[in-house]
Amino acid sequence: MGMSRTQRRRGHLLRNGAITAAFAIVLSITSAAQPANAVCGDGPGAVSFPATEVVSSSASTADKNALISTITKSWQRYLAMDVSGYRTYVTSDVTKMSGRWGASGLQQGADAVASALPVEWTAYERPTGVIAESFKINHAELWAEGSSATALYWVDVRGGARWCYTDQGLVVQAFTKVGSSWKIAHQTDSWNLSFRVGRSRPGAETFPFDWVTPVKDMNRQVAFYSQFAGPPEYVTADRASFQLKGAHFILDRTRLNGLATITPGKPNGWAVFYVDDVRAERDRLKAAGVRFVQGTDTTLLKQGSDLYAVGLDRPTENPFVILQRNFTAAGSGVPPEPTGFTGTDARTLAAKKIATAWLRTDGATMQTMYKAGRWFDDTRTRVRGLEAGSTLATTLANEYWSGYDRTSGGLVASMAANSVRVRPLGTRSVVSYEMVLTGTGAHPFRDTAFVTHVLNANARPLVTMVVGAEVHAGGALSLDYSGYPVSDLTAAETFYRDVMKLGRPYPDSGYRGWWADSGVVFGIYIAKPSRDGLPRAGVPSGYMSFWIASAEMTYNRLKQTGSTFPLIPAINTRKGIDPQPGYTQVVATDPDGNVQVFTEYTGQ
Repeated sequence: MGMSRTQRRRGHLLRNGAITAAFAIVLSITSAAQPANAVCGDGPGAVSFPATEVVSSSASTADKNALISTITKSWQRYLAMDVSGYRTYVTSDVTKMSGRWGASGLQQGADAVASALPVEWTAYERPTGVIAESFKINHAELWAEGSSATALYWVDVRGGARWCYTDQGLVVQAFTKVGSSWKIAHQTDSWNLSFRVGRSRPGAETFPFDWVTPVKDMNRQVAFYSQFAGPPEYVTADRASFQLKGAHFILDRTRLNGLATITPGKPNGWAVFYVDDVRAERDRLKAAGVRFVQGTDTTLLKQGSDLYAVGLDRPTENPFVILQRNFTAAGSGVPPEPTGFTGTDARTLAAKKIATAWLRTDGATMQTMYKAGRWFDDTRTRVRGLEAGSTLATTLANEYWSGYDRTSGGLVASMAANSVRVRPLGTRSVVSYEMVLTGTGAHPFRDTAFVTHVLNANARPLVTMVVGAEVHAGGALSLDYSGYPVSDLTAAETFYRDVMKLGRPYPDSGYRGWWADSGVVFGIYIAKPSRDGLPRAGVPSGYMSFWIASAEMTYNRLKQTGSTFPLIPAINTRKGIDPQPGYTQVVATDPDGNVQVFTEYTGQ
């Protein structure tokens, strides 16, 4: 009931039995599966870069054409999954900082890039041995000086084998000239975007949500999920949070204040939808006939400084939470200076100054430094595009810093810069590093991102890209998709589309899915109580799927930890390793008996 990871816009994929998902995008998918020989876009592996899409260039005609050639051919080799061919287009000391699904961390050097590509490509459908995507490069900006060059461009993606989908990327590259051709020396890219480039206007946000699972033994459950999700962002007596590429998987020992029961061998989780005004949203839903429980129809409950209510969907009565976060904090504490910037190089000092001003929410300094520059950051939104320096102070305050705990002195967080690198490019230079931002306020978090600054001769930023980094600290590559069991799929789809206002879902057999801001899918699937023991009215009964690299390795690891492997016909067709067209899944229990799903995508 769903799609494979290549099918998404923030990592898209589609499959035939359970969904995968993908931070905010508008995914465009056809409403039915395509024939086996269907062509989505210009066909697998096609890359087009018309010279008319170069909107600004300081390069000579020869250099312009040579840069277009390198960009086009390198992406062609990428989509063809040709490691040796792709390698001919990069320098031996290349730096790659990619936000593509499946990309694994900071890559320094051609050997590291080449070894990481095959793993990255497993995230995409490839039934003919070529990634089932086509690229159209547009709105490109080229600069060349002597043997150095930079490029900034957008990429429109169409792809899919079983389903057609679209995506959007933004790429910044630096090049070194070798003979008459150019090689990539640095690349930072962000994907799963939704920006109206031609109109220079933000796209449409979707909705933010996280997933919660009830637990009895917090320490034991943290140890179990750390195998797959890596170290948690934080752990308290009652809650723990794991972050996988912007999406959160939360453990709750209060079990939703007692509403959730842990039924061994069944899914027991629930969704938390974040809203700006929980009281207004609750009242709107009440007026639409939604029933609220735990007294939240009249009195909101508190989780720290946040307020929430618990509602029941229709017609199944699956519980869900709507929660309003309060990101402000009392006082005027100033966060410490970012660490990791060493030496006296003016370009490194400029990067440190930018990081310090951003961490301290110093809009005036940011706007002054970016007077002739632009800012891009996909760690809190995927719809904003490149921000103009002339309005940066207001934009950062309203669109970015508002999503963090902060005082009048700055964010309640610390920042570390790792692997800081300065690459000279004639009168320009590139400063890049891996940023680890750790929130220490009421909403603890740990974000990892790639930061790239293209600086001018005076070490002032021309372009900055901050791209959320995929860090595979555990066995899972990301959170994938969720599933709420429902008794009437059509009625439940109408509820979430029209009452909850999640928008139009993508359909699959017995399943409906909605792409969230995090790229994870919130989904519903048809289940029968007599066969599946699901749904259970008034009791949380949802599962989360983790995207994994190997179903066999995960199955063996789960066996060693004592997991059981139930058969729930609405979810899987066999116990243990359950191969399906395009994917293989493992349905298993955690130490408390909660059912989760682990999904490997074969790309076929």
